[in-house]
Amino acid sequence: MKFCVLVFGFWFCILSFFAHGAEGQGPFSHRIQNPLYLQLVSFNPERAKVLPPRQISLELTQGYSSVFERVAFPNFDYISDMELWRVALVPKVGLGNHWEAGLEIPWMHIWGGFLDPFVSDFHNLFGFNNGGRQTVANNGVNFHVIANGVTAYQFNSEGWNLGEISFFAKHLLLEEEETRPAVATRFVFKFPTGDRGEGFGSGNPGFGIGIAMEKHWDRWGAYLNGNYLVDGSNDLLDGLEYLPAFEWMGAGEFALSKHWSALMQLVGSTPRLKGYGYNPWTWAPLDLILGFRGEYRPWSWQVGFSEDVLSRGPSIDFTGWITVAYRFGH
Repeated sequence: MKFCVLVFGFWFCILSFFAHGAEGQGPFSHRIQNPLYLQLVSFNPERAKVLPPRQISLELTQGYSSVFERVAFPNFDYISDMELWRVALVPKVGLGNHWEAGLEIPWMHIWGGFLDPFVSDFHNLFGFNNGGRQTVANNGVNFHVIANGVTAYQFNSEGWNLGEISFFAKHLLLEEEETRPAVATRFVFKFPTGDRGEGFGSGNPGFGIGIAMEKHWDRWGAYLNGNYLVDGSNDLLDGLEYLPAFEWMGAGEFALSKHWSALMQLVGSTPRLKGYGYNPWTWAPLDLILGFRGEYRPWSWQVGFSEDVLSRGPSIDFTGWITVAYRFGH
């Protein structure tokens, strides 16, 4: 069933480029929510267009995730069992000359939560792999990486902590025309502001470059991102992380009205964890995201959920999120 959903989502995104222009509202600003991936540098998905000069956008996004990943072999034991609430403040400003810049300032809360029974029942109902959830007690917090009998990384504390702050910039190279998409280059630098010992940061900076494209036809819109990332990695996981990575996003949008649109989006990357070759540690992550965007200037919002498409990779089981943004200035 997940394979069919993946194929449908892929063709929804591709066909958006050939459907017969609504302005569009852009892709969901949702990144892969695996706790280890959140420590590493990444771009939030974005459209190619930039804010007008001196216009400011303040965005507040909240994502709530149910996380369970398990690998249990004699030479490698990995568990990530928690519920994760991530809140991020994202201010952006239009700088003129087709430039835009901003910050992402995230806070994260880890706890045992309440969703484990619901997720297990959902998996059982549709015949999805439960991923080993039945081997541990519901609503617990546990994270460790044990390699060859040595604990490389472990945390189990609950509470709020600051994550990794990122500075980003975008430059619009080509404006959209009838026969070509809008194209922009992107840049990001991640500061090591999160507490590595508590699972909220890697302890090292990271940077990335990327490209964003978008095209619209009547009620349809399509968005593509491709990014190359290099991170200083987490010293506690030395040898178990890929320093360079490539991530991508593809989204199809359909305008339901002047103020509302529906989106289907796929977000993935090359593996950012390596060693030992066990799923869900070393597999490539892939999220399917469904939801709606709305805009009544100066307000806009996003509502949606994401699901791990492959069932065996490091993408987490489920995330629901709400994003609200306000624009002001010229």
